[in-house]
Amino acid sequence: MVSSPGADLENSGYDPNAFAIGASFLFALACVALATLSASGCAGCVKNFARSPCIIEALADRNWEFAGGRAARPQPVRIAGPT
Repeated sequence: MVSSPGADLENSGYDPNAFAIGASFLFALACVALATLSASGCAGCVKNFARSPCIIEALADRNWEFAGGRAARPQPVRIAGPT
């Protein structure tokens, strides 16, 4: 005799309410973990942001030096070839 799938489900011990509670608990735990990691990462961002004007100024000076070196360098001579 073939039993119906619904009858096996009742005897299997599966509780959909307990499954939903467990899944929502794991989801909440993952959200808390991500929020904790995100908050700890932002503390480092604030420290980097505080010293960024110094870094930007140093990069601007370096860029100015590179641009000045390019202007002092002689330009290559272009030879017109056959057209």
